[in-house]
Amino acid sequence: MNRPFTDHESLIDLQKVNGVQIGRLLHSRMVCGDIIEHISAEMRKKIVSQIITKKTKITILVDEATTLSRKSTLVIFLKSSVDGVMNPVAFPLDLIELENASAESIKQEIMKCLFHHGFTFEVLTEIFVSFCSDGGNVMLGVKAGVGKLLQGDFPKLILWHCMNHRLELAVDQALDVTGGTNDFRSFLDTLYTLYSQSPKNVRELSAQANELHVLLKKIGRVFNVRWVASSWRAVNAVWQTYPALAAHFQKASQDQSRDRREQVKFQGLHSKLCSVNFVKNMSIMLDVLTELKNLSELLQDRKMTIPKADNHIKMYVRRIESLKRIPGFHSEQTQNAEEGIMFKNTKLTGIGKSPKIKSSQFIQAVVDNMRCKLFTTTANKATESVAKGRETAYHTLIDSISVLNPESWQTDADNPLFGDQEIRTLCEMLNVSYHETHLGFVEYKCCAGRIVPEKLKKLILAVDTLAASNADCERGFSVMNNIITDKRTALTTRHVSDLLFISIVGPPFTEWNPDTYVKSWLGKGRRAAQSCKGMARQEQARQQDQAFYKQLWKCL
Repeated sequence: MNRPFTDHESLIDLQKVNGVQIGRLLHSRMVCGDIIEHISAEMRKKIVSQIITKKTKITILVDEATTLSRKSTLVIFLKSSVDGVMNPVAFPLDLIELENASAESIKQEIMKCLFHHGFTFEVLTEIFVSFCSDGGNVMLGVKAGVGKLLQGDFPKLILWHCMNHRLELAVDQALDVTGGTNDFRSFLDTLYTLYSQSPKNVRELSAQANELHVLLKKIGRVFNVRWVASSWRAVNAVWQTYPALAAHFQKASQDQSRDRREQVKFQGLHSKLCSVNFVKNMSIMLDVLTELKNLSELLQDRKMTIPKADNHIKMYVRRIESLKRIPGFHSEQTQNAEEGIMFKNTKLTGIGKSPKIKSSQFIQAVVDNMRCKLFTTTANKATESVAKGRETAYHTLIDSISVLNPESWQTDADNPLFGDQEIRTLCEMLNVSYHETHLGFVEYKCCAGRIVPEKLKKLILAVDTLAASNADCERGFSVMNNIITDKRTALTTRHVSDLLFISIVGPPFTEWNPDTYVKSWLGKGRRAAQSCKGMARQEQARQQDQAFYKQLWKCL
């Protein structure tokens, strides 16, 4: 429940009051931490032993974070089928504190972590198929990134740049080439600055447009390299609260309790907000950002695979490109704004000083950047030859995987050898037995893809093990933010790692059988709660403020 370990002692006392016989030991906050560490270690051991025994493929997902105590840490997730039957799932393996943020040091820490949890180099050579990260140079640098260093040990390793991060890069670069978006970004930054420094302004904005007020507090400045949904929420909030926001600016500009400088600033904001160009720019951006937000959310799906992601991206590229010919939902609503000088029952002030976004240029810039950044294995900066090689590797992977989809067989229905070369390529990439898989693929074609043969399932699971995004790492950070609170700043990285694993992977109480964990605890020589040996928890002395009121307790 993300409570301090000290609550363990109070809960023990509560159980005593309720009449539960819980023994005399294992009542301290220190033992609480030991129990959590034991359960976490046993759970990890069971999962890793299954992976090693079944030789199921794994993808390693990593991302860096900073804890509340400003320590640089690396979160490591594994994606695997675990038992060779279930669909691949991503789970946190460990949280590592980094003493050095260099690529060599991070690579060594990753390998040390894998060896610590039971993997061997020989096993990893057989099952380690892909490495996915956010694409920073230290992770996926061409010459000496972590991925490149890992490829030195595992030559067949597929390096993958998280598609969600790539999507953000594509949007960020597209925004830089269109001036109107910079004007809108400046407007939102001004709003953030204005309302983050004045309680009075916050109260007034909250009264007029509470949704925008909440969003400005939550996401801060927008159009930075972050999930595109954040930018969409801010622009959409301005769109939804437009009349209230315009009324607030106008009222503030005429408020005699404010000094002249503030009145002028609000007057300028009102003038910009109520200009035709601003409204049209906002509608174009919102149409594009809506499509990008929807795509981003799809790519974050836990069951998203690389072939599915490729299909979704191609569809959304076409959808966004069509906005050049067919006005989007929001653009349709602003088509008559210039003629009627009215938008959402708010009078507009004319063209205004805001530069107008050239919609075709903006949309084409987004489309071009998406094609450049998304249809490749990694999208960080590289020479032309390296970038070309990455595109070729991407298309080879996608084309090879596509033969597993029966819908792709229609064009080659008369070729009995169709797909053989692609299956061979996939087996080499993912280190899967070709002979057995080939027999399964022939059987798969014989039944027209209606039934997946057992001999083919290992390859399909290996393909599904490849991660399109490291959104699971981001979800892990969200869980970690709930774990590391102001009252728990004393938690070590080891404690946080244990709590993170149990919070994400651990089953609910109703489905968890603790017997095996109790037995393994006792098997390690740890005492039972009913043991007569060992020092019991000493009753803590009451604090002075409690002792001061002790005489009143009898009345209560």
